[in-house]
Amino acid sequence: MRWSVDDAEHFVVVRTEGSFNLADHRAMVMDIVGRAFWRPGRDAFFDHRTLAFDGVGYDIMKGGV
Repeated sequence: MRWSVDDAEHFVVVRTEGSFNLADHRAMVMDIVGRAFWRPGRDAFFDHRTLAFDGVGYDIMKGGV
């Protein structure tokens, strides 16, 4: 799983690609909230159009961050 994080002035844009996995998802969240421009409550737009969720079920998703 790969991602990019951009400051779009009024909100954050996160684009993801590859295959979803929980470890990378957790790393992505830590990356986003560790950015200098991040503030609690800031709006974020997630573009998951090129992220594959094949084989990811409810049990995996409920264990997320």
